Amino acid sequence: LLKPLAEAHPMDWHAAALLARAYAESGEKALRDQQIAHLLDLHKRAPDPDFAKLHIFPIQEIKLRSGYAVFLYPFEPLKPYNTYLVALIYTSDGKADYRLELGSEDADQAFFKPKKPGERRFSIDSYRKNETNENLPETQALYGFVDGVFDYDRMRDLMVKAANGEKLPGN
Repeated sequence: LLKPLAEAHPMDWHAAALLARAYAESGEKALRDQQIAHLLDLHKRAPDPDFAKLHIFPIQEIKLRSGYAVFLYPFEPLKPYNTYLVALIYTSDGKADYRLELGSEDADQAFFKPKKPGERRFSIDSYRKNETNENLPETQALYGFVDGVFDYDRMRDLMVKAANGEKLPGN
């Protein structure tokens, strides 16, 4: 049902975003990637001022050992940490728990790039509300580093491992 709607209205970002998510959730990687590229292009041209204000869109929901994760895909890496992917983690009863972010800070690249040109060093970090005092900043924890070029499937799978409490390869 979504594909005919998106084809009939190629400039409709709502339909494009829903179709990208449908492809992601059904495992149709090539079609998902094509639809993501279309959505990113629409955002650059942004004829709709409300769409132009968006920074991120939901791309996929993944079941975890306990709960689930909703992955959010930025239209471009989010500042200040160059966040390439966000996972909102929910408990099995649907309560928001924490978030994971895949970031690639520019400051880290100065040491990394000479060793591996064309690649980046990414970090997977968790962010939680301070449970003892809501007025304090959220807490941050580093899960580990990932080296390479951004690949949605690889990075998503590593973030799922982190959310499931598994050790990341090479960390």
